[in-house]
Amino acid sequence: MGNGGTVADDAPMVQVTLDSVLEAGESIVVWQARGGRAISLGTVSQDTNDPSGLTYQVLDDALPSAGVVTYQALVVDAAGWTTPSSPVFAIQIASDIV
Repeated sequence: MGNGGTVADDAPMVQVTLDSVLEAGESIVVWQARGGRAISLGTVSQDTNDPSGLTYQVLDDALPSAGVVTYQALVVDAAGWTTPSSPVFAIQIASDIV
């Protein structure tokens, strides 16, 4: 689905594709902007179907009842330093599924 697409799922899998493989001690943080706050989606795991090792995913099972949801991601190293945030990715929640 492209940026701004409509999802008919009350718990979509959010995927992140990196430009390079994570180094030892690095992790990915994905969050949803909701009500002016950033809500972390929890543990991001590597997509085992991607042999390149560049794709990660996290389940978003806390969607609002309708409207637009935005996501961003970044990489955090072992010392707590972060990369710049990704561009915003938005989805429209179909109000008849939640």
